[in-house]
Amino acid sequence: MSNQWLTGTLRTTGETIPEVMPANEDDANNEDNASGQPSFDYDGEIVMCIDLSGGKMGCSVLDYHTKTLRVFNQDYVVNKSTITSHDLIDEVNTSANDINLISGLLIMETNPTICLVSIRLEDWIFDYIKTKCNEVNCRLELQPIKLFKQWNLLQSLQLKGHDNLVILNDLLSNSRFTTTVTVSTVACILSNHEQQHAELDECNVSTVSTNMITGRSIRSEFEDVICDVKYIDINDRMVLDENSLSALNVFPTTHKMGHDSMMENGALSIFELFNRVSSDYAKKMLKSWLFNPLTSKKQIEKRYSIIRILLDRHNTIIFNDLIQSTKSCPDAFGFINQLRSGKSTLGTWSKITNFLEKGIAIFKLVSSLKLNSDDRNIFYDIKNNIDVLELKKCLRKIETVIDFDTSKDTKTVTISTGVDKRLDECRNIYDHLESLLLDVAREAQTFLLNALPQTDPKITNNLDKLINAVYIPQLGYLVTVSAFMEDTLKSIPDLEWEEIFRSTECVYFKNDRVLELDETYGDIYGAISDFEIEIIFSLQEQVLEKKTQFSAYSVLLSELEILLSFSQVCMERNYVEPELVEDNCVLEIINGRHALYETFLNNYIPNSTMVYGGLFSDLSWCKNDKERIIIITGANSSGKSVYLTQTGLIVYLAQIGCFVPAERAKIGIVDKILTRIRTQETIYKTQSSFALDSQQMAKSLSLATEKSLILIDEYGKGTDILDGPSLFGSVMVNMSKNEKCPRILACTHFHELFKENILTEHIPGIKHYCTDILINQNYNLSSTAPVKETHENEGITFLFRIKEGISKQSFGIYCAKICGLNKNIVERAEELSNMINRGDDIVQSCGKLTEKEISEFQKNQEIVKNFLSWDLDLETSTTSENLRLKLRNIFH
Repeated sequence: MSNQWLTGTLRTTGETIPEVMPANEDDANNEDNASGQPSFDYDGEIVMCIDLSGGKMGCSVLDYHTKTLRVFNQDYVVNKSTITSHDLIDEVNTSANDINLISGLLIMETNPTICLVSIRLEDWIFDYIKTKCNEVNCRLELQPIKLFKQWNLLQSLQLKGHDNLVILNDLLSNSRFTTTVTVSTVACILSNHEQQHAELDECNVSTVSTNMITGRSIRSEFEDVICDVKYIDINDRMVLDENSLSALNVFPTTHKMGHDSMMENGALSIFELFNRVSSDYAKKMLKSWLFNPLTSKKQIEKRYSIIRILLDRHNTIIFNDLIQSTKSCPDAFGFINQLRSGKSTLGTWSKITNFLEKGIAIFKLVSSLKLNSDDRNIFYDIKNNIDVLELKKCLRKIETVIDFDTSKDTKTVTISTGVDKRLDECRNIYDHLESLLLDVAREAQTFLLNALPQTDPKITNNLDKLINAVYIPQLGYLVTVSAFMEDTLKSIPDLEWEEIFRSTECVYFKNDRVLELDETYGDIYGAISDFEIEIIFSLQEQVLEKKTQFSAYSVLLSELEILLSFSQVCMERNYVEPELVEDNCVLEIINGRHALYETFLNNYIPNSTMVYGGLFSDLSWCKNDKERIIIITGANSSGKSVYLTQTGLIVYLAQIGCFVPAERAKIGIVDKILTRIRTQETIYKTQSSFALDSQQMAKSLSLATEKSLILIDEYGKGTDILDGPSLFGSVMVNMSKNEKCPRILACTHFHELFKENILTEHIPGIKHYCTDILINQNYNLSSTAPVKETHENEGITFLFRIKEGISKQSFGIYCAKICGLNKNIVERAEELSNMINRGDDIVQSCGKLTEKEISEFQKNQEIVKNFLSWDLDLETSTTSENLRLKLRNIFH
């Protein structure tokens, strides 16, 4: 239907009379808010519920956008004693770390808009959850315990699909054993929804926008709120806390500055590296994958197989076509929600057709890939679970019903000609209304001209402008007479015209002729609108019948888009497929590279890592010549910290299902990556840097298992020269004797630890690496002579290579010099360093006065004596100028 049909009334001249338009949707929403309607968005809310009871944690999440309820597959049992050594931390703090780790990760991953928690939570748990909620701008709400007990609401769920029923039955049947707390969180979410629903019912019912096509209410029962149930499986995923995510730069923490090519091509985070997806749902899924690296070898290798297929040279053309086809593919959940709520517009139907066109094209491309028939991967799911004939049938139906070319011009949904005979007949009548109304206007003009007792030239000459006929939807057909002629009409005896209404310019009448049109044609505009609504509603229902298939396909396409992104990076950066083992504490990386740093450099120097710690089940690993701890030493600014994060990222990438930047890699699957690399200082943390570092260290050691990976960078540097090295050395020795020691990579500058009988090269379980450097033969680092002016690259060349062995020097003074520290400061530092290296008593040495200082002291002493011997009483008659001259002579 054109804009003219929707917004105006026809004059005989073909002009449009604008009518009062309904308030737009934003205005309607503002009115609702003003009237006190609860602020609850049924399309955009993500509601999370967390509860802790009896040493178990439960969690569930309801996404109103995807209509998906996600729940723990079993209650998480709070860890009381993860690691056998309790020398560093007690059980209470261990449990706190465990709960905070899981709850914080869930909040960061899910990014909820509302978080519901029980009033029985202890204060320290509530405070931590509140902090995390503030970070993601989430509303935290306390819920009474009675809401967690309404399990009957779960039984009222009417779900379709075998998988959904299996999960729901599993939840209800295991609710007394393994999912007690989780089921209670689901009950709380459903109860909360009921409360919100009831509050909406009490408000004005007219919340539906007047421009909705179907006029259906947004209210829905549970069957419209929850369409799918899925598990949150925390047992098959690697755990990373916020420290690890920050240290490895998984998500962006800084923004690019500058416009050079290096910055444009470089990636500051793993998310930025792989963020080549276009849809919002695919971005959410990518974030979820990055938050949840896998620990199941089978699931990881399934992703590897997809990348392998896509990078196969026989599939190169299809690979490039898939990349183009998946770009800007609409989110099916979005247009399904719009259809459900009756908010469908022309944009909605354009998205549906775009989704179907891209879905059909992708299906054809996937079908042409060379695949192994035994593979059960995403390609198999697309080929066997997606009915492409139904997609084509639905697309043809939509394109037949909706005239998109005309709709783009009119900016509203227009039904094609030939879809409905009744609609076509009404449109034909409407198209010829102007000529009918012109005839009616002429008849009225003739009638008035004959009925007037006397003729006024001003009237007769302008009769076609003063008398008209119009059609107004709902009011029907009317004769309009200019207000200028109102007095003239009164002079006509027995004028059987009924006045309907008047405006400032015209008076609107009904006469026999227009009543005849009302009887013959009726409200033709309303009839057209009714037929169009009926057709669109029927089409809408047909599309909604396919919502399950569309939603499933949308998830598959988002997953495919992420794997295509992985494949692009692997191809561009020359990544290799790693070998995964499930039972061995191995970390063998040959010529590994840093996934982020190499994006900023043309030539990145690779390094290898060799950790052979034996079987995870081997409790006597340290007695069998196995090594699980690597200590790295070396000069400042020689690449130790980069090497740590490089190794962590290679393990991380391997377990999100991506190839890795290395020549070859063999990795024993890791259950946690824990770090003490970056001090997490914020304005709301009042502890010192060393206290924060120690908390990170304690947390890492308490949560680690024999399958974990711990990265430690300079622990102990924030305290005095005795406590710092002592703590670091104690951690290393303690862990080397632990039966369930994780893989540990630690770097340090505490060279005093590597003397005899401390951290020697022969301690079982510990392997020593150092960074390699070249020292210029003409540059004497141990000289006591002042530091000369040198080029910044003169003296030491950093090779950024890792080799076996221990470095006994950090070359910090040299590093400070090339960083631009003041020359005098560097020279003095060299002197002090040489004194310490010679074994001199630095206090005594620094306490001696130099000849210059002695000379200066004697001079100042003489000045003081002269000043004290000056008898000012004899200078009472001396002028001020002479006094100043005498004082100057004393001081100089």
